[in-house]
Amino acid sequence: MQNIAILVGIADAQSSSYDKLPCCLKDVDAIYNLLDSCGKYERIETLKDVTADQLRDKIREIFLEKTDVGELLFFYSGHGLTEDEEFYFVLNEFSRTNKNSTGMSRTELHSLLRDFSAKVTVTVLDACNSGVNLIKSANHPLATGKPFDSFYQFAACNSNQKASGGHCLSVFTDGFIEAAVSKENGVIYYSDLLIHLRDIFETNTTQSPYFIAQSGMTDVFCDDGEKLERIRKQYTNVESENGSDSVAATSEASSSEKLNPVDTLSRFEKSVPSQGVAQELIDSLFNEFKTSFDKLNDTKEFFELRSENYNDYGIVNHPQDIVDTLISENRLDRLVTAEKVRKKKRRWGGGATAAFYDIIYGVENDVEYSLINRSDLERVHS
Repeated sequence: MQNIAILVGIADAQSSSYDKLPCCLKDVDAIYNLLDSCGKYERIETLKDVTADQLRDKIREIFLEKTDVGELLFFYSGHGLTEDEEFYFVLNEFSRTNKNSTGMSRTELHSLLRDFSAKVTVTVLDACNSGVNLIKSANHPLATGKPFDSFYQFAACNSNQKASGGHCLSVFTDGFIEAAVSKENGVIYYSDLLIHLRDIFETNTTQSPYFIAQSGMTDVFCDDGEKLERIRKQYTNVESENGSDSVAATSEASSSEKLNPVDTLSRFEKSVPSQGVAQELIDSLFNEFKTSFDKLNDTKEFFELRSENYNDYGIVNHPQDIVDTLISENRLDRLVTAEKVRKKKRRWGGGATAAFYDIIYGVENDVEYSLINRSDLERVHS
């Protein structure tokens, strides 16, 4: 039987509504290397920045050329959209007003994948809202059409969450690879990936992967963990490089030059800019911005232009997105503290009336988001 993988990465949807995501193309390359190392896939197709029609045509082409399919794996990294309990892949040249033709719905994808009649079907979706209503919806993949023989869904987050990108790989793709290489020898089952991913994201308060496993939990991802040793070493090296800048700062010392703790801290301290240097950089950036701002002569006739600087973050646009991002990041500094506080919502009427509504409908909370400048730097926000 033939094992097939289709890997899709959309870095540029060519839409003003969606930012570019260069890490998505790297996600595809990283997953390709992972699957290739498993040694079980006869065909691995990589599709980057493709339109919906190009994706449909490629899936149909593979279907027409296939023999009996043992495993079919579909990986997607890019933007996602949810409307009316349906998830849409935001592909190249996407238009929200024509989302069914310029994008691809989850329902359509599953319909295309069902035709392969694979023994095992796996979807890995690294996109915002990718875990939307997979069980509750009438269109969920296990309820409509020809049933999958064995089905796994790895979604990067729940229906109301965003999937975080990264400097190199997206957070979920990075976690998927970490889970895959966690077992150094012996058979790696898809159920092993589920277990490790739960542990990896257990402390992530902004992104909770959503899984489905309709199977006997004995479907094999890789028949021997030793095959992934090359990926494991690469992953470990990248993690080491990204994990601490102090490693690079102290690695210049030769093996014969053993630094004591005081010397090590002193060398590291020299690599950190002083408050004065940092303030000069901030001032120069804002001064350059104000100079450019003052040159907008064409708009002064119609609008009143004003620029203001703040020493704190009391007035910030989209504080929820900023706070969630900072909380999810493993930052080495604490110059800015991001806080999310839940407070009981005040009900109309108060007293016994409020207590009655709490009993009937449950206690509801408001969430307050705040950013606190913990440094002595000024003009930190404009």
